Amino acid sequence: MKRKFSMFLAAAFVVAVGLANGQAGETKTIAAAGVASYNELVTDVGFVGKLIDKPDLANVMEGFVAIGTQGKGLAGLDKTRPCGVVVQASDADQVSGYVFLPVTDFKAVLDVVSLYSTVESQGGLYKLTPKDGKKISYAKSEGKWAYIAEKPEMLAHCDADPSSLLVGLQKHYLISGRVFLSELPQAMREKIVGELKKGIARDAHQRPNESQSDFEGRTKLTEKLAPHLFSAIDDLDQVVAGWGIDRAVGKTFLDVNVTAKAGTPLAQEMAASSKATTGFAGFRLPGSAASATLGGVLTATKQDSLSAFIELARSNILRDSEKKTPADKRALAKELINGAGDLLEKIVKGGRVDGAATVLISPTAATGLLAGYVSDGAALDKMLHTFYDAVEHENAGVAEFVKFNADEAQSIKFHTITIPIPAGDGEREKMALRLIGSKLEIVVGIGADNAYLAAGRDAMTTLKKAVQASAQIGTKDAVPVDVKVSTQQVTNFVAAVGKPKDRAGAAALAGELKKTPGKDHISLVARPISNGVQYHLEVEEGIVRAIGQVAAKQAQR
Repeated sequence: MKRKFSMFLAAAFVVAVGLANGQAGETKTIAAAGVASYNELVTDVGFVGKLIDKPDLANVMEGFVAIGTQGKGLAGLDKTRPCGVVVQASDADQVSGYVFLPVTDFKAVLDVVSLYSTVESQGGLYKLTPKDGKKISYAKSEGKWAYIAEKPEMLAHCDADPSSLLVGLQKHYLISGRVFLSELPQAMREKIVGELKKGIARDAHQRPNESQSDFEGRTKLTEKLAPHLFSAIDDLDQVVAGWGIDRAVGKTFLDVNVTAKAGTPLAQEMAASSKATTGFAGFRLPGSAASATLGGVLTATKQDSLSAFIELARSNILRDSEKKTPADKRALAKELINGAGDLLEKIVKGGRVDGAATVLISPTAATGLLAGYVSDGAALDKMLHTFYDAVEHENAGVAEFVKFNADEAQSIKFHTITIPIPAGDGEREKMALRLIGSKLEIVVGIGADNAYLAAGRDAMTTLKKAVQASAQIGTKDAVPVDVKVSTQQVTNFVAAVGKPKDRAGAAALAGELKKTPGKDHISLVARPISNGVQYHLEVEEGIVRAIGQVAAKQAQR
């Protein structure tokens, strides 16, 4: 166990990064990551322990530390400050790195290290040779910090206060990291761009069986996208990630921030997301098991790129349709494909993205809703009628199940498709009847520039409820992505109607989640920040507790 645990310090210098350090050019820090502090780690472990009814979990952790250090503990370390790793690069396109540790007594730290390594003083540095003779490292101390790396030269450019590279992240996250993309040496940037260009060049020739028009379309798309890709490499500033626990409300969360240099085209593209709005706010219905919204602004650059992609896709689909569709149906297929392509072009030129989805499930019902901006509702409605007429021409019986203009609300016309659910003794038939009823109701709604889809039990009633709620709320500001899932409802559903092999596990989770009502959600939000965007993933305490409880019970079996 002593070897496996290998203590807090010995593990640190194994982490140290190190390809040979460059001989020329300025050495720059390109990344840094760290743990807020040992005390914060212990506190968070203790908090999680209480959630999963293991109140001694933090004591167990510290017991392992004591065992791994033969009772010396983390002597000489400052348990209140962060520790971590720094990655550096020179203009010579070479990478090195070091581990940093907060110290109050460097000699005491070396005394702990000596349990597993031979420590030799070498003129200001210390050579650390593990007892097995492998992975030799070097250490030094300056001020309140100790530094460890694989080679002496990697310790030549250590930051006087490496914690400053985290720029305060340790105050908000237990574990955090920052990549300084704007500090990448020019040689490294050129290498990245060079590799991308090589990949593009390898795919620049006409492929076997690729028509001349398809080849030209693909080439045109590449010519539009490649400059934006290369520009983005220059425009990116930082990527920041942090994971933490909010003990006040019992949530754990992960943030990833991506930012561009101020004033660059990429920064302007990202800033456009702050102008997103939605007309579907009412689709986040109370009691939904899952809901999501998607919004954004399509800048001229994005419109140009998407239009090129649509045209390429249209060309490929038309070509395949020409080959595979019977001769008497080719004209219809071409009309529908071109209609869809034209509609997508209109959506792109509309300059915005707005969509919503909602799932409502229980052991006795299931309903799904979709809504989205389509720019030209009349064009979509015409396509639906054209498709229906073609199907009805081949099979007149479909008229029994399809009804156009079945209802209307908020200037939206609703068409319905009603499919009988056959009775039977099979598991699937019974489940369908239980969740949906004797008939599957599918509703398609068409408005002036929006479209809607609903399916499942009470589809029409539920869709109209969401549409009405959205009309009452009106257009409101939105974030690019907003997803929320209720694990309580999902586990209840799986426990009742899931596959037999999954039901017991789902029931166990559902039972634990009930002990913390209302704290069972997972959410993902993408929100605009200065010169960039933040992706925020959040897990409520009920889920952490439930997983821990179920895992503990499984371990006892």
